[in-house]
Amino acid sequence: EEFAGFLTRIDPATGAVRRFWLGSSPRGLAAVGGRVWVAAGAFADPKHSGGTLTVAAAPTQFPGYEALDPAKAYNFEAISAERLVYDGLLAFRLASDADSQVLVPDLALAIPQPSNGGRTYTFTLRPGIKYSTGRDVHAFDFVLGVRRALTLKGGRPDFFAGIVGGQNCVDHPDACDLSRGVVTDDATRRVSFHLSAPDPEFTYKLTWFVHPTPPGTSLKEVTTQLPGTGPYMITDYAKGKSFSLVRNHWFHQWSFAAQPGGYPDVIRWLAVADTRAALAAVISGRADIAQPDPSSLQPAAALVSEFKVRYPGQVYRYSTAGTVFEYLNVTVPPFNNLKARQAVNYAVDRKKLVELLGGPTQAEATCQLLPPKFPGYSPYCPYTTGPADGLYHGPDFAKARKLVDESGTKGLPVTIHSPLFEVIPAINAYFKQVLGQLGYKVTLHQMPDTDPTWEFLDNPHNHVQVQTRGWGADFPLASNFYDAVVACRGGSNLSEYCNRGLDQRAATATTLMATDPGAALRAWTQIDRTITDQALVVPMFNRIASTFVSARVRNYQSNQALGPLLSQLWVH
Repeated sequence: EEFAGFLTRIDPATGAVRRFWLGSSPRGLAAVGGRVWVAAGAFADPKHSGGTLTVAAAPTQFPGYEALDPAKAYNFEAISAERLVYDGLLAFRLASDADSQVLVPDLALAIPQPSNGGRTYTFTLRPGIKYSTGRDVHAFDFVLGVRRALTLKGGRPDFFAGIVGGQNCVDHPDACDLSRGVVTDDATRRVSFHLSAPDPEFTYKLTWFVHPTPPGTSLKEVTTQLPGTGPYMITDYAKGKSFSLVRNHWFHQWSFAAQPGGYPDVIRWLAVADTRAALAAVISGRADIAQPDPSSLQPAAALVSEFKVRYPGQVYRYSTAGTVFEYLNVTVPPFNNLKARQAVNYAVDRKKLVELLGGPTQAEATCQLLPPKFPGYSPYCPYTTGPADGLYHGPDFAKARKLVDESGTKGLPVTIHSPLFEVIPAINAYFKQVLGQLGYKVTLHQMPDTDPTWEFLDNPHNHVQVQTRGWGADFPLASNFYDAVVACRGGSNLSEYCNRGLDQRAATATTLMATDPGAALRAWTQIDRTITDQALVVPMFNRIASTFVSARVRNYQSNQALGPLLSQLWVH
């Protein structure tokens, strides 16, 4: 009983129940030498509440820099902060490590089973929910929340286009009609979603963008804070200059798992010039937490190493739920040939690519699409020297050259398109070198980091042969990677790979998550291995993030999706 502090023993023969008081929160069990050991964590303790937590960050890393509106906020900085302000019907546990991959009720009383052949989900709201203004939350408020998530550009309207009337809202925002798709009853606090077709991912998608929204809220993007239901509310907002969260005194802990009460009274962001300035602010005591700016990865890596030596107890690392890879377009020569694609995977030195990113403090090498610690992940790397233990040990250039010769593609022209963004030019310069050594005639086409460049690269009609991209998980399902990067109609399938049989296997694995999660995860492990064998991408590395905290911070927790759990830090 995690939130009560008890461990319960049930005798399978007699059904007798015996409870053991632990005095802390049980988190895991292990049997060793005939004894049961219990891993436990701290309870929420009011004595640790209070104070101001200061986050040092460059202005472009401030929450609200790209979008303040919760119906379209779709970047890490906004999510990690606004997660503490806005609740949805469901959420992932606000917890560390694998616990954060568990879907739990938030403003809803329970996670419903779908009815009507998987096309209807009916939620019942918790009683007594209020906005930070003191106004009551009603079931009908979710209609406006869904409408804004469908019609504002920049979020993920496609998540909700399957709601009856949803696609028309996306295509014709001014004529949006959800009267048959989102049906509410304020008296019973019920919210029902009717889908055009079954969507096993629908409950996961509801953790994004859809929040209760007060009547009268503009249908256009808002640039001032909206009231929420979480433990904090936004104050002192000016884009890239200031951002603060203060306690929402109307907050009630609707769900400890989804949205526990926060410890700091205030969480504020301090504008600094760069990563070095952020670390200096932590060292001097002007700030309590800082993370390297991802736009300056190599300089940040040196600072991470330096800081770790000088302040070892104040550095934390966590793996992110994303993979960086090189797309190989399978519809045009030479990479319409499987052996040519596999040759590139053998030839690339992933350890060298990790060094380009800044070294092992910044990334770890990989040969597969799914990231470590992710549901369905199991280490697998056929493109390596050394033991076949699933890990990457080094390139096999002899094998790569042999495959190129067998493919009959040697000497063909290859163009790498490389936008001037973060570390992409350095990665693509390395790919040019490797492809040249394999015998291809390589051109590296540098492009400015502008919207037209990304529109060109995203357009499959341009048949871009090679480009660097990556994918970060929207939610902890392997299907989120597959549907975007691999599926025939994937929105980010820039390799233009299409395998209808594999799509069917993926659809079956997704459906199995509701009835047999173990079988679903095993199926995804095999699908991930098939993707690796087909070599439609060259997986390179998974990023590792580092967090620096001041000496007065305690109870540090983080997860792949949110990074540090700011509301759960103690500030002494």
